[in-house]
Amino acid sequence: MPDIRRLLIVMRKGERPQRLQVWGGIVLFVGAGLWLIYKLVISLLPFLAAGLVALVGLILIRRAVRSSPPSS
Repeated sequence: MPDIRRLLIVMRKGERPQRLQVWGGIVLFVGAGLWLIYKLVISLLPFLAAGLVALVGLILIRRAVRSSPPSS
């Protein structure tokens, strides 16, 4: 926890080069995380689409079975 406190102090009260370095590091870290999430979503997109189609199919089957008249 002291590292986070120290980071916040440098971000607010540190010298200009230190503040720029901290903000640059944060931007790079967040950018890399967003890039990984983007790549993960793009690579999983076919699986997500197939899962969505299967879910819609199950919902339609369930509705058809529920609304059908009871068998005698």
